[in-house]
Amino acid sequence: MRNILYIEGDKMIKLMTRFFLFSLLLFLLTGCVSTGKYRNIPDGAKLTLPTPERTILDKKSVPAETKLVCAAIINTLRHREETPSVRFFSAAGEKVQTEKFDYDGFDVVAIDFSDINTRKTGADQTEGFVEGVLHFRDFVGRKTALYFMAEYMSSPYGVAISRAGVVQLPPHFPEVEAFFVPFEAFSRTRLSLQSYGELYAFALKNGIGTVPSEAEKKSFNAYQKLSYWDKKKVKQKKEKIVVMIFCKDRLKDVSRFEVAASQGDIKPLYLDKDGWPVALYTAAFIPDSWGNTFDIMAFYVPEDNVERYTIGKFSNQKSYGLQ
Repeated sequence: MRNILYIEGDKMIKLMTRFFLFSLLLFLLTGCVSTGKYRNIPDGAKLTLPTPERTILDKKSVPAETKLVCAAIINTLRHREETPSVRFFSAAGEKVQTEKFDYDGFDVVAIDFSDINTRKTGADQTEGFVEGVLHFRDFVGRKTALYFMAEYMSSPYGVAISRAGVVQLPPHFPEVEAFFVPFEAFSRTRLSLQSYGELYAFALKNGIGTVPSEAEKKSFNAYQKLSYWDKKKVKQKKEKIVVMIFCKDRLKDVSRFEVAASQGDIKPLYLDKDGWPVALYTAAFIPDSWGNTFDIMAFYVPEDNVERYTIGKFSNQKSYGLQ
């Protein structure tokens, strides 16, 4: 686990108030990012997010027992054996290990502490409270964040966690990536693609490149100089394409991930890979159209019956430097 530790904000009096305010803060801090293998057209609206000041906390300033508590929570989330010198009282461990998913392949890339509070209750005994957010990321860029809290007691005999819990935090604007893949390549291997990582690796390898070749640039520039009627005579070949759109942030059960096109009625197939959705959209179109361009859009609905946000737009035209 990388030692990236922060502390922010004032201490709050009540646990529930502290939890909801911190969750709201994390909701606002998650950036609006939409990237893609195919050209990503910015949404146009400028988003300004307030960023509170943070005080960097040196890892040496974090109490040793607090580090052990964090390690125990992470090990429990991973369904691993108990952490040496740490044990959970009653159902505290069960409230941390609330799902079958074990974060296999994910690294803890950062821990944001919102509160660390300790006090001496005896010569060799300390009571402590810690809360914050664990940030996970895997090798293909999937992300998720978990709020955590724990109350514990430390003594020469070890650390005992009396109360603990974790809550998945929703992203504000999830990061998405889109790939245009020839249907022929997809149809040959689709049955063997099971996991998110396998699908993503396949799309990365087989996706149509976004950067035009020198020959394509020359042809495109020549096309731009044609008259309107001459442009109408230019014929480009349609291909059967599978558009693979990956959501890189883990969504909550009450959230929705949707895909649509600015032209035509599409019916994508949605796959849920442990909370990271993938949309597959198959259609026949020109993958690098000069005249008849359209957008494929990704939307995020944080909860039922709330506003739908555009989190990505991807064009069927390569990056010729046009806006």
